[in-house]
Amino acid sequence: SIINRGKNEAQILSGLSHPHIQEYVGSREKDGKHILETRYFEGETLENIKLSKEDLIAVESQLMKVLSYLIEKQVTHGDINVSNVLFDGNNIQLIDWETARQGDAVRDLFGPDYPSKHCGIVNVIRIMRENTL
Repeated sequence: SIINRGKNEAQILSGLSHPHIQEYVGSREKDGKHILETRYFEGETLENIKLSKEDLIAVESQLMKVLSYLIEKQVTHGDINVSNVLFDGNNIQLIDWETARQGDAVRDLFGPDYPSKHCGIVNVIRIMRENTL
């Protein structure tokens, strides 16, 4: 159910603390819906911007730092793609944790088991490199 997905997102996110991961503030149920509150981050999704070579290096580096952290925490995001990574010109923020679960975060490198051209850090980097200024 949508409420269970929201509770799962809140549970996973509340256990994470990393500068490039959306910051959990709180959650609650209201009117049959789950409400997740996170710290506001001023940025655009990677799907909406073209990066300079310098920005591309920063994004790649920060994605690898997030992956390393998630491996330590044994958390799989499950849906890393260009619409779930925000960039403010300096820093990224990984958002949308509805599909996250405990597990081997190395899976986030290539995305889900089913064929996907947009999920996984490798595909995010490929897409960003194709769109670099």
